[in-house]
Amino acid sequence: MDPSIQRIALIDTPAVLGWERWRELDYTLDLLQGALAGLQEGGDISPDVPTDELAHLLRGVANEASQMIASAPDAPSERRRVGDAVGAILEGLRTR
Repeated sequence: MDPSIQRIALIDTPAVLGWERWRELDYTLDLLQGALAGLQEGGDISPDVPTDELAHLLRGVANEASQMIASAPDAPSERRRVGDAVGAILEGLRTR
């Protein structure tokens, strides 16, 4: 939520490194792939879900969520709304 950290992480770093290099250095993809694999192994996500592709898509969701929160006039309120929306997406992945 710190504006100086937001600027460095969300604006300056991708601009300086370039989009592709920034994505290569982004550790969240590995974390997401591991978490999704664990959820799939535990039966929380269907074995039919392609977890590598899903990890890439969720990274995009996380990046966009960060941008939305950082640029909102009321960041704490936006953070709650974005959190609710992301929660709904993730809840939709659960097996029933």
